[in-house]
Amino acid sequence: EYINKEKVQNLLFCMILNYFVGVLGVLAERVIAAALFLAASCLTIWSYAYRNRKLKLLTKPLLIPLLLLFYINSVKTVNWWIVGALFCGFLGDVLLLDRKRFLTAGLGAFLM
Repeated sequence: EYINKEKVQNLLFCMILNYFVGVLGVLAERVIAAALFLAASCLTIWSYAYRNRKLKLLTKPLLIPLLLLFYINSVKTVNWWIVGALFCGFLGDVLLLDRKRFLTAGLGAFLM
C-alpha cells in the first residue's frame, strides 16, 4: 500500500502545531494573570508609599481576585479550600478599607 509522505508530514506538522498552540494558550493565560497581579501589586505598593487613597481603594481589592485567577490557571485540580481562603482574604481586605465601620467584620473575615 502506498503512503503519501507529504500528507503524513503535513498531518504530523498540524498535530505538533496544534499541541504547541494549546500549550502556548495555557501559558499565555498564566502570564497574563501573573502580569495583571504584578501590575496591581506595584500600584498598591505605590499607593501606600505616596499615600494615594483613591488608588489604594481601586487596586487593593483587585489583588486577591487576580491571585485567584493566576492560581486557577496554574493548577490541574483546584483546591476549593484555597479558593475559600483567598475569598475570605479578599472579603477581609475590602472590609478593612473602611476600618472605622468594618474593623470587626474585616478581622473576622481574615480569621475564617
